[in-house]
Amino acid sequence: LVANRAITVENGYMHNQGPMEIHQLDDCKEALNKLLKTKPDFVKIMVTGTSTNNRLKDIEMPAELIRYITNVSHRNHLPVAAHVQTKRGIKLALENGVDIIEYGSYADDEELLLYIRKGAKLISILSGMIPYAHFDNTTTYISDSVKENAKYVFNGVIDNVKKAIDHQIPVGIGNDAGRPFICHSDFYRELVYFQKYMNVSNEYTLFLATKNNA
Repeated sequence: LVANRAITVENGYMHNQGPMEIHQLDDCKEALNKLLKTKPDFVKIMVTGTSTNNRLKDIEMPAELIRYITNVSHRNHLPVAAHVQTKRGIKLALENGVDIIEYGSYADDEELLLYIRKGAKLISILSGMIPYAHFDNTTTYISDSVKENAKYVFNGVIDNVKKAIDHQIPVGIGNDAGRPFICHSDFYRELVYFQKYMNVSNEYTLFLATKNNA
């Protein structure tokens, strides 16, 4: 199941790594039309900045564009997944129709209620942040501020996932393969991290990573 090319804003997260860039509604319509012709299984968008580009707290994709993408995708029977690493980003994404939050962050009652009301799902990702949050800077070649951002996201994911499990919000597991230090063959590491940091059983971890993901 593939999204083919993701959609990001002009100069937004991952703009130089393959996604289509949009600036306004006309760009959005053109990009989405091109994407739909490639017959993706779902649509992937970048809503917030990321810990590694020091734009973590930025809302990069405005509500109007998120809403247009989700409306068109849903008319074409496609779910929409969003890269979101902040609490404010969760709220914006879910309010405007996003079906799947990837990473997530600290969530309070308002965001948890939105997950439930919208029937949305959460993909837990720990491997993507562990090197930046816990490795020595001489290994990752990052600044202290990026390291603090990574710790914020890492702890935010744990907070969001634990609360989602408690509220019976569907949770899946990913590992952001393709980032530095993370290969597709490393997925077993994500299961070890999940079991440890979420304090759940091996059986439950395997259930989320297999049947629940499917």
